Amino acid sequence: MTEKGFATIFGLCLILVIALIVKGIQEAEMNHAYETADFQAEFDLQNAADSALVETVNEAIELLDADDTRLINRGTVNRRYSQYEFPAVTKTSERLGNITVTVWCEETMIQPYKVNYSRVNNRKKHNYDGYVAEKKGTGKYGYFFFSRAEATNKHAGGKIYRRAAAYVLQSENYKTIHFVEVPTREYIFEKK
Repeated sequence: MTEKGFATIFGLCLILVIALIVKGIQEAEMNHAYETADFQAEFDLQNAADSALVETVNEAIELLDADDTRLINRGTVNRRYSQYEFPAVTKTSERLGNITVTVWCEETMIQPYKVNYSRVNNRKKHNYDGYVAEKKGTGKYGYFFFSRAEATNKHAGGKIYRRAAAYVLQSENYKTIHFVEVPTREYIFEKK
């Protein structure tokens, strides 16, 4: 092979390597753009779940002030039938289009507790797989609200969901909304 042929092949290989690097950078940036779009969509979905929950709590407070009995479902054996489902609300998002939010409420006794996250590191020693929670005080009567927002993800083609949970207490005249994070793992309550 002559020096001229070697330089030509080396030049073509160099152009191919540069083209592959440029294509890799382009694909990485496209993935980043999809991640950003999905993050904004999830943010819109969470906002819809939170705002519908606040609107529904205010509506429920009006029902309670008017002595409406629709929210009171005592005496049912199955917990599913003791929940009141509010009519679904549709919200719009620039990225997702229509977001459907459903909110449920349930009359319940709220039991405050404090979670000890430091005990999670000792899982194997104590043979459990969950956070340890210690009950604090006595339960208080109130209503627990749970909302689920759902929309179709245009990029992935499937449904995506976000949720929000909160409660109001009778002792506070249902005026303060306490948002809570629904646990992703079981709490193990310490025995007293």
